[in-house]
Amino acid sequence: MHKRSILLLSLCLLVACSTPEPRQLLPDLPTAVPPDPNQLRFGQAGTWAISFSHEFPANFWSAGPHQYTLITDCPIVAGGGETVVQQAFIATDEAPLHTGPIYLRLGGLSTGVVDQIIESIRTINPRQPTIAVVTFPRLPEEALEAITEQCSATFIWDVETNVQELAPQTPFEPEQ
Repeated sequence: MHKRSILLLSLCLLVACSTPEPRQLLPDLPTAVPPDPNQLRFGQAGTWAISFSHEFPANFWSAGPHQYTLITDCPIVAGGGETVVQQAFIATDEAPLHTGPIYLRLGGLSTGVVDQIIESIRTINPRQPTIAVVTFPRLPEEALEAITEQCSATFIWDVETNVQELAPQTPFEPEQ
């Protein structure tokens, strides 16, 4: 019985301490909602993308910590389920001003709609314009109208009463 307990404990430690395999991320669009070609009713994935967004002007964010939640609901792309992601940042006068807006995305903050998430950006200058955005990439052209009509994205910040529906933007073909 004692040997069995030691073996079971060793097995539990091995499983608990093992390093998980890294997850495969989309290399060009790391925080967009990727379509599953098997779940697209339009067939194969394509080269188009569409963003849902809302612009926040400079001086929108007060100094201090902020959190946001992005909720997407796109049965055509995501198989019918909602995606809910929470992120946080701090607005401080010590943060640098960037030349363009900062994008508040599913994976964190970036300086472009489909640019890589910049892990080092955790602070925003209150004078910095920001854009809440969710991008659906790799879409076939024939799916764009249906996605605009049937999908939604919602941005909630700081408290549950601060809610903004994100508006669909003009479809585009991201540079490769």
